[in-house]
Amino acid sequence: MPPQNEASPANSSNPGAVRRRLDELAVQLAGGPPDEALFEEWGRAWNERLTLLLALGETDEAERHITTLLQLYPQYGEAAWRWRAETLHHLANLYTSLGRLDEALHIRREEQLPLCAKLGDERARAVTLGNIAEILAASGRLGEALRIRREEELPVYESLGDMRELVICRAMIAQMLAKLGNSGDMKEMTGHLAWAWREAVRMQLPEAAPIEQLAGMLGLPPETLKKLAETA
Repeated sequence: MPPQNEASPANSSNPGAVRRRLDELAVQLAGGPPDEALFEEWGRAWNERLTLLLALGETDEAERHITTLLQLYPQYGEAAWRWRAETLHHLANLYTSLGRLDEALHIRREEQLPLCAKLGDERARAVTLGNIAEILAASGRLGEALRIRREEELPVYESLGDMRELVICRAMIAQMLAKLGNSGDMKEMTGHLAWAWREAVRMQLPEAAPIEQLAGMLGLPPETLKKLAETA
């Protein structure tokens, strides 16, 4: 399964197109911080610029801009909360890519989650919880990561009725259960996997193929997966 909640930027497979877009954004943002009336547009442009820089692996430049932005946001008060959360998300991603997992985890838990609460954005909170689970899993703390997926992230997507995120989350839970390798978890693992695959196929989601591939790696051929999906 690909990392949860990470959408690839448009044309990221075409470095030339990304560079041209970065040049356009640099010109657009050259004037510095705007009046509050234009803050949303400015924040959106910076968010795109950081996304593209990180897609190209330009971590030093991205970190310099992130540091500057985080120093600017306080003067805009509540208007900056959303874009501060987005910028912190990029910083946590950057630290994760560099293997600085403790720092990434601190940002997710101590800075992003409180901002999600201030914004009243339950979906953003669930996404951040998923990011926290990924960091914990990468740190070898699978039990803690699994608890967050099961008890904190999954119920939010169920409450919101966000089917795509439910598919991804349940597939990730199945993957974690498989890694833990407890025989008593087999029924739960296959249940999550079969449900996720069935719904991904029904909604024609791109996740259907990697879920089926994961099932095969776990010893569940397509015919078995289909049979399990009938009762999942």
